[in-house]
Amino acid sequence: MSPRSQSFAKLGDQRDASRSLNNLGNVANDIGDFPKAMKYYEQTLAIDRETGSKEWSGRRARNMANVLDSMSDLSNARKKNEEGLAMFREVGDQRGTASTLGNLGNVLIEMGELTAARQRLDEGMDIQKQTGYRRGQAYALNNLADLLTVSGDFSEARKLAEQSAGAAKGTGRKHQRGVLAAGVGMDRIQRGAPHGRGKLSARRNAGLSKR
Repeated sequence: MSPRSQSFAKLGDQRDASRSLNNLGNVANDIGDFPKAMKYYEQTLAIDRETGSKEWSGRRARNMANVLDSMSDLSNARKKNEEGLAMFREVGDQRGTASTLGNLGNVLIEMGELTAARQRLDEGMDIQKQTGYRRGQAYALNNLADLLTVSGDFSEARKLAEQSAGAAKGTGRKHQRGVLAAGVGMDRIQRGAPHGRGKLSARRNAGLSKR
């Protein structure tokens, strides 16, 4: 095998290893073993950095941010989302940029930094509109509804949740259920049920990358 062929073979092996480790991280996350998930994601991120894949590095960083958010490690979740965001911007990945802005906005809501959260969410919404990605627009509207709910603007929050549900039509039952769950959450808040900053609906803008 020529040196060039050997280099390609090594690169292929590294990418396979990265995908396998990422999938193991997804499984660990699904069963709630967050420390183990983080270890797998750290390994796959190291491989992707070595191979120079900034797009996939961005996805791995976003995976790690989601797990850190689940662990309530909001400061590091913010940092990892910002790390992934920088990579997506560098390679011009509009969907990756928009979804990560949404995830970052959600973390900022949990941290109580509502002005900064609004800036990130508005930017993410603008990009989703530009790309014409309906599911992304539904998530972005839902994020803004969450922010307005925490801010106490229930009327506007409900309008955005309804727009989110409309944008979600035809994008899959699972997502529509998530949007409806957000609406139910706002109903509870409007009835005076206890609430606080945090995950008002059980969804993220971008789930764990599968590759």
